[in-house]
Amino acid sequence: MNAGQIVLLTTYLYLLSSAVLVGSGVLLFRRKVGPNKLFGLRTKLTMSDDEIWFAANQVAGRWLIITGIGTAASAAAGILGGMNGAKTAMLVMGVMLTGVSRCVAASLAEQRRVVEERDRTGTHDVEAHRQV
Repeated sequence: MNAGQIVLLTTYLYLLSSAVLVGSGVLLFRRKVGPNKLFGLRTKLTMSDDEIWFAANQVAGRWLIITGIGTAASAAAGILGGMNGAKTAMLVMGVMLTGVSRCVAASLAEQRRVVEERDRTGTHDVEAHRQV
């Protein structure tokens, strides 16, 4: 494989990973995926309660979309900016790891917010009380 083919292959892999992040993010953000054992933020609380599942995973979806777009943008910046493959890969992985870390942290915070709101109001209809 020559250098041009390697760049093309890695570009396709970056685009594919970006598409997977954005696609899965859209499904979660739009609340199209219910509790399951394979996909989404799976904790004891999210798996035991649909309201918590959808609230936490909607937040996760938003961050996956942002991460997917950031991954594509960082790959494009690295490739078009003339970075070598290793530097571009490090840039892309940094963006992905930061985005996924933020995704998990924000989702867990939303899960906690829903539980605390329930405790405060004594209701399971937290979405009715949510301030956007």
